[in-house]
Parts: sequence; C-alpha cells; structure tokens
Amino acid sequence: TGGWNGTSLIATTEILLLSSPTAWTVASALPRAVEGLTAASLPGQLYVAGGWDGTIYRDEVRTPIITPSIQ
Repeated sequence: TGGWNGTSLIATTEILLLSSPTAWTVASALPRAVEGLTAASLPGQLYVAGGWDGTIYRDEVRTPIITPSIQ
C-alpha cells in the first residue's frame, strides 16, 4: 500500500492472497500517494495508518476496500 517507485510516491494497494495458488490482487487506492505507512490486519479487515505525503506526516487511519474475491 502506497510507497515510492523510485520516481514518485504512489497510492496503489495490492494484497497477497495466500490461497492456492497464491496471487496478488488490487484493492482500492489510497486517497493520496504516501510512503512509510503502517498496516495491521484483523479478521476480515486491513487497516493502514500514517505515512509521509511528501509534505507532512499523515495521521489518518484507512481501511482499503478489498475486492470481493478475497473477502
């Protein structure tokens, strides 16, 4: 989720499915591009918090929307 691609900050969210076979899937994008997020997962939900947006450190907690195929 988020990060730095070597050129700019990004806002995408990808999730690794641990089913057989393993695969990456895309979740909803973040509302802004950030890096240095913290993430935690609880049963059925992913939470991401904080991050640097290139100007300030953010203090939001977000819950990306996960595609129905992995809920």
